[in-house]
Amino acid sequence: MVHTGLTVYLERCTSRGPSDSHLDDLEAACLEDLEFFFEEAQDDPRYLLSALLHDQDPDTPLTVDLSDLLAAGYFTSDEDLSDQAVRDLGTVTSNLGPIIVITEGKFDSNVLPRALRLVRPDVAGYFKFWDLDTMKAAGGTDQVVKNLRSFAAAGVLNRVIGVLDSDTAGRHAEKQLASTPLPEHYAVLRLPDLDYARAYPTLGPSGSSLEDITGRACSVEFYFGRDCLLGTDGQLIPVRWKSYIDPMADYQGELVDKTHVQRRIEELLQGAEAGREPLDSRWNHIRLVAEKLIESAQPEPG
Repeated sequence: MVHTGLTVYLERCTSRGPSDSHLDDLEAACLEDLEFFFEEAQDDPRYLLSALLHDQDPDTPLTVDLSDLLAAGYFTSDEDLSDQAVRDLGTVTSNLGPIIVITEGKFDSNVLPRALRLVRPDVAGYFKFWDLDTMKAAGGTDQVVKNLRSFAAAGVLNRVIGVLDSDTAGRHAEKQLASTPLPEHYAVLRLPDLDYARAYPTLGPSGSSLEDITGRACSVEFYFGRDCLLGTDGQLIPVRWKSYIDPMADYQGELVDKTHVQRRIEELLQGAEAGREPLDSRWNHIRLVAEKLIESAQPEPG
């Protein structure tokens, strides 16, 4: 059946070939049964190739004459076609599997997928977040860098996105990853800038002050609305300047009471998941994160 169907198909490819009326019943039936391979071959030539190799002796060398393509200018003699084919296969495969998202910490990997299901339920299922809690995996900015590089070295073909906080450590990690380019289907997403982070209360050696903490102290906790950042006194919980990161010539900031903020976020998420909390303007920054995540997941044009 395969041999007969392929023979008819190839005849029709190399010339105008016979019309369907010139096919006998067996040829027409065999051609119809193989129609799936011929249709899918337009997107993935491996389908047709698998049919062509059906029942062939695996010990017989196979050669492909590409001289006509070379003469027509489809490629040059110094191009590595095998390497290009592997890269193309990687692009196809990366678009089929789940999009792996690597976050810095357990809290991030817990709340971000839940928030994504709330604000963009239409695409949330395409993303698979790194489960640090269940797998007891190490977290931290350094681990995002190590995991992305490890995935790339292992040849993982899924699309992979590393999510970094918009803080000094995140900028440092972004710089490290830029020094050794990742595969095309990998992306690094540093959380976007926040309007209310331009003048935010901070604590440092010189006391308290309002400072721009954009790219210096904005962890994922800052993206669930300003209300979640309020302490029991109704005031914004300040950021404390901590370690100095030499390569970035800047301090790393962190919320003084991150546990309190995380409890507020958990209450907000539970309320929204149960339908008690509206998805109002408090979710605008999470919507922005979701759009950036979707943008990072899309392959570069061309």
